[in-house]
Amino acid sequence: DIRVLYNCRVSVVENTHDVQNLLKQLKNEQEKSVREEKEKTQRSVEVKRLNKENTDLKIKIIRLEGELNQLKKQVASNLLDNLAKSESSLSESTEPSMKREEESSDWSVNSFSLGDSLTNDENS
Repeated sequence: DIRVLYNCRVSVVENTHDVQNLLKQLKNEQEKSVREEKEKTQRSVEVKRLNKENTDLKIKIIRLEGELNQLKKQVASNLLDNLAKSESSLSESTEPSMKREEESSDWSVNSFSLGDSLTNDENS
């Protein structure tokens, strides 16, 4: 009878150790699950933050592309204005020499006419 009681006691102690080990395993599994869930939540929050940042950057890029296009148009306009001014000042600077040529050709025509009139006077 004592043997049976002793065996029962030994069995209860072994079972208690088994139960304790199982409880430790369960506790570890729960802690691991909680840790994984926290990490998953943190990753999800981080993904949402990165997606928002990505969207903000895309919006900023679109805005900057618009500003760049405006600046390109402005530069093109300024270049055309400068070209027109350059052509205008170039034509203004060449006009006096053209006028001088016209004046000198008028003078030579006038002197020829004067010469003709002198020879005509001499012939008469």
